[in-house]
Amino acid sequence: MQLHLKERFAEYSGPWELFWEGFKFLLQSFKPGTPPHERGKDPAFAKLFKSIGHHFVTAEATTAVPSLVGSCYGITLELGPATGNQLPRFTPSLIKHIYGVEPNTSFMPMLSSKISETELNKKYTPVNCGIEDIEVLKGYGIEEGSMDCVLSVQVLCSVKDPAVAVGAMYRLLKPGGELIFWEHHVNQDLISRFVQRIWDFAWSMAIGGCHIDRPIKDILLQAGNWEVIELHTNEKAWLLFPRTWGKLRKAKTL
Repeated sequence: MQLHLKERFAEYSGPWELFWEGFKFLLQSFKPGTPPHERGKDPAFAKLFKSIGHHFVTAEATTAVPSLVGSCYGITLELGPATGNQLPRFTPSLIKHIYGVEPNTSFMPMLSSKISETELNKKYTPVNCGIEDIEVLKGYGIEEGSMDCVLSVQVLCSVKDPAVAVGAMYRLLKPGGELIFWEHHVNQDLISRFVQRIWDFAWSMAIGGCHIDRPIKDILLQAGNWEVIELHTNEKAWLLFPRTWGKLRKAKTL
């Protein structure tokens, strides 16, 4: 059995640069004289993401993300849109309306500005709350069985409880509605899984609550009665951020 030591060393040491950038933004958020609304994890992560978000756009362009986002249709809920990186990837002719549910208040001005620059400016409503905030969502008409699609791109790593979040997404979908996702999750390789857990505590503090050892694929599949439209994983043994992506359709009959 090959251990892929060279690949493992490069992968396991790779997060240092981004971790350090995130940690610096976090420290700066607590400097004396910093306004209260700019202190803490959420404002620090928003500043970090604003500075590096273009790298995510470039990296995602080589993956399934553009085609997944472009396939959203009807009334869609986008979970955690942040600064709006996915906005140019939607297909306006397929969209009736999009609700961008974003709990980080620090992202809202950047997101609203990005929306105003796109064809979706009259079809996209930013909602500053979490997916579990039922009463706030109801105020926007987002209720059980009301969504044609729910989109989640690199978000479930950062929510407080991914099982609760996915359960909420499932309930919001209409029967026959689609959950479209591209996420990273725990590696099945024992060595990489151990390294993920070592990294996780510090990484989650510096990178906006992002956890790298969550069993996201299993959480998604166990959330309800799904028809698997497509399901893919990148399970290379040495990866710290293996991906899982695809589409799940909520069963029309329970």
